[in-house]
Amino acid sequence: MSQGQERRAKKLYAGLTAVERARLAVQAWKRGERSPAELRASATREQRAFVSDILGRVHLLHAVYAPALALLEARVEALLVKVDMVRAIRLLALDLDFLVSYIAFETPEPVTESEYAQRLVAERGRLAPVREFAEMLADRYDERGADDIEVDEAGNEVVLDAAWERVRD
Repeated sequence: MSQGQERRAKKLYAGLTAVERARLAVQAWKRGERSPAELRASATREQRAFVSDILGRVHLLHAVYAPALALLEARVEALLVKVDMVRAIRLLALDLDFLVSYIAFETPEPVTESEYAQRLVAERGRLAPVREFAEMLADRYDERGADDIEVDEAGNEVVLDAAWERVRD
């Protein structure tokens, strides 16, 4: 500060009230500095006592509440970590749900050889024997000749027994 600014500041300090002086002193304390010497020098005895009382109370409050605030800050930080963990688990669950759906609907079912043999026997048991479908096969047989079919009274084509036996065996 220049000397002109210092003189103007000294004149300003002289007109400050005790509350304004206390505010300036607390602000300086928060910055880690001492209050300006001109502020202390221009104060009356009552103003110095008031500022001293206010600073004493601020120091006391800081000493009492600073550890509690630090503990509270640590707990809040721990809760934030837990919230982040829950969010990560939810995202993982969504990914796993997608993966399970993909495996269930987009990939073939894994089967061991013994399971395949059991399934094959079960499926073959469900199928009807070929002999039961011989008549249907005979009707669909494309290589039969005109002598393998006869027309009945209603005008329907009927496969002869000889053609049927040939396809069946």
